[in-house]
Amino acid sequence: MKWTGGVYEDSVADRYQSDPDFGVLVDTFCSLLWNGKYSPSELRQASIFAATRVECMRIRPLIFDPNDMTLEQGVLNTRRGS
Repeated sequence: MKWTGGVYEDSVADRYQSDPDFGVLVDTFCSLLWNGKYSPSELRQASIFAATRVECMRIRPLIFDPNDMTLEQGVLNTRRGS
């Protein structure tokens, strides 16, 4: 984040101004904080937990060599020549 003459460049504040969906998310968090329903730490924990849950449910492709079914540190070897 760089301050230049009263304006933040490439910052979260800039994104808040230019991205309506992100702005709604920030406003929602502010509302939860102002109403005293959650603390900043709880919002941080909830955000990280939500991101972790999505990553755990996301299916990623696994490419492996069917000619090399050896285990490397408990998982199938996925690199050629190793």
